[in-house]
Amino acid sequence: MQKKYYFTAIIFILISAAVFASERVASIHYIVRFEHRLVNEAQQPEDIELFISIPQHNERQEIIYFYPEPGFTEIIPDEYGNQILHFVDKAVPPGEVVTHGWMAEVRLFSCLYDKPVALNSKTKLTHAQEKLFLKDAPNYQIDSPIIQELVKKLTPGVNGRFDLAKKFFEHLIYQVNYERDLVWDPAPMVIQRKSGSCSEYNYAFLSLCRAAKIPGRYTGGIILKQDDATSYDANITEDAVFHRWSEVFLDGIGWYPIDCSRGSGELKRFGNPYNQFGRLPSGVLQTMRGDGAGSSPLGWDYLSNCKINFKTSDKESKVGYWIKPNAVGELQKQTQLVEKKLQSTPTTNTLKELLSNSLSREIVLLHQNEFQPKEWPDLAESLYHVHHPEAIYWSIRALKRSIGVSFHQTYPFMGDENLTNEITRYLNRDEFNLVEFEYWWRKARPKIKWDDQKKAFILTDKNLNLF
Repeated sequence: MQKKYYFTAIIFILISAAVFASERVASIHYIVRFEHRLVNEAQQPEDIELFISIPQHNERQEIIYFYPEPGFTEIIPDEYGNQILHFVDKAVPPGEVVTHGWMAEVRLFSCLYDKPVALNSKTKLTHAQEKLFLKDAPNYQIDSPIIQELVKKLTPGVNGRFDLAKKFFEHLIYQVNYERDLVWDPAPMVIQRKSGSCSEYNYAFLSLCRAAKIPGRYTGGIILKQDDATSYDANITEDAVFHRWSEVFLDGIGWYPIDCSRGSGELKRFGNPYNQFGRLPSGVLQTMRGDGAGSSPLGWDYLSNCKINFKTSDKESKVGYWIKPNAVGELQKQTQLVEKKLQSTPTTNTLKELLSNSLSREIVLLHQNEFQPKEWPDLAESLYHVHHPEAIYWSIRALKRSIGVSFHQTYPFMGDENLTNEITRYLNRDEFNLVEFEYWWRKARPKIKWDDQKKAFILTDKNLNLF
């Protein structure tokens, strides 16, 4: 394996300057791995840049240890106080996959912010900060007649920013229905058609707030589904659906969280939408705070963003993996162990040993870009040995590069008839191109498990389609 030098310590600690009126109620302790996978869909080699936000210390989360994937070119600060990993891959071959990410050991707190009186009156934004968080943008369109008329309609009889933000929240949770269509439409359209995703609820809410001169921003991150373990490993929770909510700045209070989409939907908690007004559950790792209107390289996203010369057609794959640690400091301890064993070309036995443990396996997969193509068959064999479905993936990548693998390692012989037929259906769409397969694999992987009776991988959801 090619040797690389990189940082393994916590890169930074950045704490917001605002004083928060929050009370920590409960906490959870987890290790998270985030990855962004992208295929070069062009017909020629292309440069690919990925920008990935780094989760930070704040009033509702503690970053115990942060571990970036080796090979990033720099860490970029943005005007919102975020820190962003920057990866550059030169001349990526057509149909080839680029994968980058990080791991972090975190403690996440559920917080109550519902004490809007008798707080620090010095908690104010500077003029420059207020200007930043009142800015218009394409997804807000605060000068739109739809926005202006709704603000005018809801404002009379309301006393102060807190009550007005609550009025906007109430209007959206009762007038807009949750609907996720993978398209981000601007605020006026969301309000007019009365439906939207979590991001679109944010655009509508922040547009109303900014039109009423209430500074606002969004924040987003990775969701932990604590009761939804993957089929392939009961110790891993995997999620590819993420979440965004809003924060408004109230003098004397600070940044105050308001989640319109969860207040409107099934997650409003015990039928009470106000459990999403000034309250946050512990199961979300925040990765970014911003507004999409500034110059951050993440643009409108809050997890990661790419810079490419071809259209992806939403075939990117962003996935969060959650592992429950045994003790505080386990990530740092395990990364040191894995690094030591990967310093030189690891033997198949070494890989099998590392991959047999859920946490060390995720660390190895974070290092997957360090494996040379000639080593992919060994990685596939080792993953197959521990019955992990990524064995199929690496076997396919090796075959695509015309790298020889043993007969039992080729993907048609790893899965049962149904799984093999599904994989072949997507691989055959575009002359063995991985574009369609990558998108399908993101959905399929959590639902694949090893069947001892069949001695093969099976797909637990037989109705899983690409679209």
